[in-house]
Amino acid sequence: GFDENLFSLSVPAITPDVLKRFPFLNAPFIAVNRSVGSSRDSTKLWSVKEYQNVLTRIKEQYPAIPLIRIGSETGEIQDCNVNICGKTTFNELMIILGRATLLVSNEGGLVHLRHFLHGGKSTVLFCSTDKNFYGYQENENIGKNCHCEWFHHGWQEFCIKIYN
Repeated sequence: GFDENLFSLSVPAITPDVLKRFPFLNAPFIAVNRSVGSSRDSTKLWSVKEYQNVLTRIKEQYPAIPLIRIGSETGEIQDCNVNICGKTTFNELMIILGRATLLVSNEGGLVHLRHFLHGGKSTVLFCSTDKNFYGYQENENIGKNCHCEWFHHGWQEFCIKIYN
């Protein structure tokens, strides 16, 4: 019963300096994130191999649209055209999220930020959190049905339902 539209953020204006640093902003692009803060092993993350498979399929279907890797440096995925992890200010990140044709990401802060920026659709890869609880209607919410959140204190590091 929560109204998702009670709160919103505005995408900052694009300055010439931002366009110079990130020329991909002038054309369609897909932003890609595989990170949860500084953790490489969070149960919220699909494996690197699974991410690579998703990106390969996207590249096959949309070869002309570049994949721009965003987020923290812990993501470990290689199939992106440009890697700007850790190289943006918060305002630049909001511009990128607001202008991306699509965001492909695990459930987390960047998905929520894009939602409140009204940036558009995201493909959200859920693992340990429930897509029916954390997913937004405009997104393609893909879940593994692990749902180990809050089962124990360290659920983000170890899920009793994930065996790989």
